[in-house]
Amino acid sequence: MLVDTTGAVTGEMGRMLKAAKLDLLCPDYVVALQREDEVEHLLRATSHHPKVRVLRAPALPGGRRRSRWERAFLRRENFAHHFAGCERETICLDNEVTLRRTFFRTGEICDCKVRSRLSDVLQDCVVHAELLPECFWQPWRA
Repeated sequence: MLVDTTGAVTGEMGRMLKAAKLDLLCPDYVVALQREDEVEHLLRATSHHPKVRVLRAPALPGGRRRSRWERAFLRRENFAHHFAGCERETICLDNEVTLRRTFFRTGEICDCKVRSRLSDVLQDCVVHAELLPECFWQPWRA
């Protein structure tokens, strides 16, 4: 199986995402395509996976660089195209379902006023929100 991951290679989110994929997939090989050494910091995370072999290869010289915004736009477009025509599936998330690596269903469910405020702030429709005890944003004071 070949998994082509995203181009997110910097910052805390990029590191966390790549580390989680590495832990989840337990690959035999990691192929690093890079122009210089921009993913070496991520490759060091493979050291605690003794069976993983790292292969380094140069990125294609004619490859086009895209801005983060352009990549995000193309990702949304490709996602929409890929799932166009698919049927919606409803999954019941009752107490029988175990969710890992998420804070979902661990906080106090926010009322419609807070969801409306979040929708305004995020400029998107928020259908569910929870307030966690360690939350730094207090919507009732916003």
